[in-house]
Amino acid sequence: MGRKNKYTKETKIKAIKEYNEGIKSVTEICNELNCNKRNFLDWVNMFNVHGETIFDDKKSNNTYTKEFKEKVVREYLSGKGSLRDIQIKYKILSTETLRNWILKYYNGIILADYKPMREVYTMKSRKVSYEERIEIVNYCISNNYDYKTTADKYRVPYFQVYTWAQKVKTNGYDGLILKKKGPKSKYLVEPKTPEELLELENERLKRENERLQLELEVLKKKHRLQKRANTQR
Repeated sequence: MGRKNKYTKETKIKAIKEYNEGIKSVTEICNELNCNKRNFLDWVNMFNVHGETIFDDKKSNNTYTKEFKEKVVREYLSGKGSLRDIQIKYKILSTETLRNWILKYYNGIILADYKPMREVYTMKSRKVSYEERIEIVNYCISNNYDYKTTADKYRVPYFQVYTWAQKVKTNGYDGLILKKKGPKSKYLVEPKTPEELLELENERLKRENERLQLELEVLKKKHRLQKRANTQR
């Protein structure tokens, strides 16, 4: 099953038409919907090129192969289109997704296949030793706080990985030591809803995107300089 969209197809189309017809500004619409301006403009661009069907519900989330990622990144780096041009052409719903691929590719990080893993949000909790919690958090940190991939690798719920990583950030590895409460030890924190977990993931992505934006500007400058040097040869 695909991830439930925060905004319905009808809501998106109505907002886009109000913007296209000059009825409301980007700021007014984003304040009403409580959405990010960049995301809204992504909706507008995708709608203007591909029409209403771009927002049709899907049976599963988008799957991106390693080959597909490398293809679109190389197309961008070869100057065949702007970031937004490439995003729209290949129906990638967020420019931030494409930015992330470009930065990883440029920094020599292998682009792996992406397959939706909704089960990590609803997976049942299990008892995990202190040593394994350390191993899990170390893996998560070394992979740029990729909670979802870590949860899938170690077969533990997303909320556990997120909670443990935050505890280590705040209290170091002592934060992973279980404390007794009452007659029994509580090995696990209380699970949160999938919706709350998606909000946490969105917050992480927001902070990550701010960093990526800065790095991408540096990358673009390097690319322009390299292209100019090649032209002058």
